[in-house]
Amino acid sequence: MRAHLALLSAAVVLYLASASARSSGQQGGFGGGGFGGGGAIRQTDLFTTTNVLTPGEADPWPVSAVAGETLIIGVRSSAFDPTVSVVGPDGKTVGENDDVKPGVQDSLLLVHLARAGSYKVTVKSLKSRAGGQYTLTIRRFVATPTEVGARVSRRFEKGRVAWHRLKVEKGRTLAVTVSGADLALSLYKPTGDLIDDPVPFKQTPTRHRALLVADATGDHYIRVAGDEDSDAGYALVTSLARETALAVGQEAQPRPLEEAGLDIVRFAGRKGQLVSLSLSGPAGLEIIPTHGPNAESTSAPWDDAALTALPDDPKSAGTQVLLLRREGDFRVLISHETGAAARYVLRIADAARQWPAAGPAVGEVHLGESHYWRLDAEPGKILRLEAASTQFDVEVELYDPSGEKIGANDDGGQGRNARLTVLAGTGGAFLVRVHAHGDGGSGAYTLTRAADVVRPIAVGGSANGELGVGGSEIYSFAARAGQTLLVVVRSVECALDATVYGPDGLRVEAGSRSAPSSDAVFPIVCPLDGSYTLWVEARDAGGQYTLRLLDVP
Repeated sequence: MRAHLALLSAAVVLYLASASARSSGQQGGFGGGGFGGGGAIRQTDLFTTTNVLTPGEADPWPVSAVAGETLIIGVRSSAFDPTVSVVGPDGKTVGENDDVKPGVQDSLLLVHLARAGSYKVTVKSLKSRAGGQYTLTIRRFVATPTEVGARVSRRFEKGRVAWHRLKVEKGRTLAVTVSGADLALSLYKPTGDLIDDPVPFKQTPTRHRALLVADATGDHYIRVAGDEDSDAGYALVTSLARETALAVGQEAQPRPLEEAGLDIVRFAGRKGQLVSLSLSGPAGLEIIPTHGPNAESTSAPWDDAALTALPDDPKSAGTQVLLLRREGDFRVLISHETGAAARYVLRIADAARQWPAAGPAVGEVHLGESHYWRLDAEPGKILRLEAASTQFDVEVELYDPSGEKIGANDDGGQGRNARLTVLAGTGGAFLVRVHAHGDGGSGAYTLTRAADVVRPIAVGGSANGELGVGGSEIYSFAARAGQTLLVVVRSVECALDATVYGPDGLRVEAGSRSAPSSDAVFPIVCPLDGSYTLWVEARDAGGQYTLRLLDVP
């Protein structure tokens, strides 16, 4: 009876495994090992199946290949460490792989089969006694050998996929352009790795561009897929990027850009450096700054996190201002959005102005232009910046050392002048941007930093002040731990916000007035002994106000 039940259980397991493989694979039977042989892998662009590997066994998957065929084989499993190999008609191993990369136990193998015949793809566990469920994927195709720089026009049948094989040397960058309707473009390394290219080229419905950075010399692959309902063709153009070096501040010379070409201009940058890129030439030129490439990274060869773009002239497409967040080698990619040949001039310059040792900062902005001033500050420092001009409506913005905007003001000062007050949460080099509100004015301006921006107020005392739109005043007072105070802010002209910060810099309490002629009244219980700061800020309009700080017994 027990033997009969054991046989019945084995039959059920065999049936379920077979059904699972058939339902998930769609293009072949279940694999070998203890289940008696693998299903044939059909001639198709992508074959996928899920199967169960019997511990201690190997799953063979037969492939009937044509001459010149290429296979990209991937095996994924969370149950065991898979290995994959390909054995040829003569019994010799054509290729094998254990891990895709260090730390990733899945297998990935690319093999090029020079001869036609019967091959065998074998899946097994690195540790012979392990087993379990795995997923097998195989791309099989015959790639057209293509020379770099060649132009290829081709038509494929409905639903067809075309592959091209190109040899690229290590360290070179290949630009790939495919033109045609309803196309998808993919690039693969010699290892079979899909290249995930985040470079933000402008794409159109009929034109796709991508970059391939070779981290090893060998055959790289281009896959062009048409829409299932499309029987049209495509045009493929490849070119090696032309690389040059240009120092920040170096005199730039006119350069020709070849048809369908890509220029990469290298420059060395410092962490915290602010640079401006200015590209002049015909319409359609495209400029992409980046850090890298990092040829060791398959998924992200271009490191955009090393750059922060800051605002500049919104109508100047060829100008960019960048805060460099890392030390090292940076790249500027230059191409034409239609692939046309052109002549251009690229200038790279320091964009930050150094704050003068004494006196205010002065300058003159042209229409749409911005000036950036570098300002050093310690953590917890209160910064008050005032910008004044009689010729345009001046606006000021403040960026922290990481490039994040932490404050902005237009009319916080008198008239159309700007006044901005910010608490520096971190220390380092801050950037102050001065420009015309709406970028529609120009002229001379003066930028000053107030030395002492805190007004003292005693508990039980009062103060009067006047604020512009978005302006603020800061008061300081001494209090004891456990002391209860009442903050009263009143104005008949504007709505105000009031916030109290403790000696440790943390917010204690805040209150606001929703409309003029109403008071902002809120109590606070002081958590520590020491000096407190009270911020009073105008919101939608400016005007006069009265502040009272009362001791509550």
